[in-house]
Amino acid sequence: MTGRYICLKMFAVSIVFLLGAGHQILPQSQDEARRRCGFDHYYGSDEANRQRSASESAIRAAIAKRRSESTASADGVKRIPIVIHVIHNNGLENISREQIKSQLRVLNEDFRRILGTNGHGDGFDTKIEFCLARFDPEGRPSDGIVRVKSPLTQHRMLERERLSELSYWDSERYLNMYVVRYINRGVAGYSSFPGGPARKDGIVIRYGYFGQRGSLFADYLLGRTATHEAGHWLGLYHTFHNGCGDDPCSSGDFVCDTPPSAAPHPGCKPEINTCSNDWPIDLSDQPQNYMDYSSDRCMNMFTLGQRERMHAVLTSQRRTVWSEENLRACGCDGGSYPDDLPPVADYLAVQRRICAGNSVQFLSRERNRPKEWQWHFPGGEPEHSSDRNPVVRYDRPGRYSVSLVVKNDRGDDQRQTLDYIEVTDPPRGKPGPYAQGFETEDNVRQDLRIDNPDSNTTWRIDSVAARQGMYSFVMENWESDVGQRDDFELPLLNISQLGANVYLEFDWAYASADTLQTDELSVMISRDCGFSYDTLLLAFDDELATAAARAAYFVPESHDWRSRRLALDDYRDAEHIRILFRNVTYGGNNLYIDNIHIGGRATDIAVETRRSMAPRVFPNPFQVTTTIEYSLAREQVVTMVFYNIAGKVLHREERGLQAAGIHQLQLDAEAVSFIPPNGLMVLHLELGGQNFIKKLVVRR
Repeated sequence: MTGRYICLKMFAVSIVFLLGAGHQILPQSQDEARRRCGFDHYYGSDEANRQRSASESAIRAAIAKRRSESTASADGVKRIPIVIHVIHNNGLENISREQIKSQLRVLNEDFRRILGTNGHGDGFDTKIEFCLARFDPEGRPSDGIVRVKSPLTQHRMLERERLSELSYWDSERYLNMYVVRYINRGVAGYSSFPGGPARKDGIVIRYGYFGQRGSLFADYLLGRTATHEAGHWLGLYHTFHNGCGDDPCSSGDFVCDTPPSAAPHPGCKPEINTCSNDWPIDLSDQPQNYMDYSSDRCMNMFTLGQRERMHAVLTSQRRTVWSEENLRACGCDGGSYPDDLPPVADYLAVQRRICAGNSVQFLSRERNRPKEWQWHFPGGEPEHSSDRNPVVRYDRPGRYSVSLVVKNDRGDDQRQTLDYIEVTDPPRGKPGPYAQGFETEDNVRQDLRIDNPDSNTTWRIDSVAARQGMYSFVMENWESDVGQRDDFELPLLNISQLGANVYLEFDWAYASADTLQTDELSVMISRDCGFSYDTLLLAFDDELATAAARAAYFVPESHDWRSRRLALDDYRDAEHIRILFRNVTYGGNNLYIDNIHIGGRATDIAVETRRSMAPRVFPNPFQVTTTIEYSLAREQVVTMVFYNIAGKVLHREERGLQAAGIHQLQLDAEAVSFIPPNGLMVLHLELGGQNFIKKLVVRR
């Protein structure tokens, strides 16, 4: 069993003054409340570990070479150009230049051990500096900041490459830092390790942890999350990596002069010694090291061995980024550059190939603070726009050019891309009804498109279990890496001739690994050639499980199968729909699908539609924001009441009559006054007569 990840599920609270029974929330890791870094989780897959192992061999070889050539003591200061990509949705995560500059200042204070700053601790000057790039990869003036409006600011680590699709500069020449609103699993930030894929190279940090935002006594608001993550980017592990290990030089964090540590040290710990295998002297742990999990106010040092390791990385796997030629090209050669610059016209389309009659979302990559946008979309509707991020409809097949002029007080800039958008006639789908029983491999191969982003375990035909016939489709979550997504998509379908009561029906079987671990199944539909998808079903926890949890490879018996019908009446006139099944694993167990059927019935039979499901709260616990998601089977009145643990009403919200489907409400602890700074709230959600209770934990 690989990629397993042990999670701790918060237990539901029974509150006598509330209606209904408690419902368990999503699983959380044991140290979620204190975790600052997602590095270990990000490198939890077999493929990522292979990449890291190869890189580790290169680092050790570079260290050995430097020692044999006696070059370590001659290390000069190496400067690294940075570009900050602010991925925002017009919220607080669209941070100011001042906050960004404060982060750069803290990085240099810490890495250079500047006298009179918190970085001047018991460690060593690493002789590494950071500089906001003043020229982009094409040589145009830059302030080192790119802003893109996108819902991907709610970031999941498994979707790391999607951030690079929004904005990316050559990672051999720049350190790409991404600022987002949220990172899944409650982490503050995470970094790539040297030697990984270029498009995933860089650092991702939640906006609340980026820059110096607190007083000298703040725990995690002094900008040292970036210092910690930059250490990973330069080849350092956590000081508690692999626990005590066998030998402090050849195991643990592979740095001789960082005392081995059995576990991280959140907060500000007094002197403690958790390992006794130090050599030649048994030393206390080093919670003040930037590569521990201590509070920002207690972090203040890198060791000489860590400096040696970082310079080994810079002289082997990251040689280009600090070269004199690159520093001149990036504007980090010590020259003087103005802060006020003319804007740079830059943009991207969320999707460049669409079907006629659909729309494209254009995103302006804001560079050097533009104030005006003048778009031109020949053949689109509208043809002109002054919006920052316009949506344009194309009704006729063809190839269409796009141009943008941006202006600010310092000047203007223009960019045009010929034949940027390709519009095709919507293909007519395979006529319904449709059935897939997974009984013939050739039929499955011809009908289904499988998307396997990690090129590892994915959906396959299985003969050990079936609801009907000999075969089913299985996703072996028991063997999958945590956080991986695997999709399969049905062929393009035409259901316009099926009449009333169109539905999607399928059978499934699932058991979690234990009561603390579960996975997710989503069923989504698109009527615009895959440009956008509506969620028909999102199932997890009790909504997904058909059998009791078991700590063994799950093979369903006949009584473990369930059936589900989802109404498609809203799409019954569509001549080209796409239906996608998505599995996301969180260390659970196997999921089986069988007997997919799409059709219609003239008789008025009972069809299970999107029934109201227990609300989902994520992340939970949360520090700044959390999302409440619920599904309505039909148009219903929705009421929310928030209580404190003593039963006092903190807030009541009548959301009124809402349409059937999935709804989301985001709570922002910095903007909503009734949310306590720390502690527990209880949500009572009434959905058309059904009552649900959720516990919300706030940890700031």
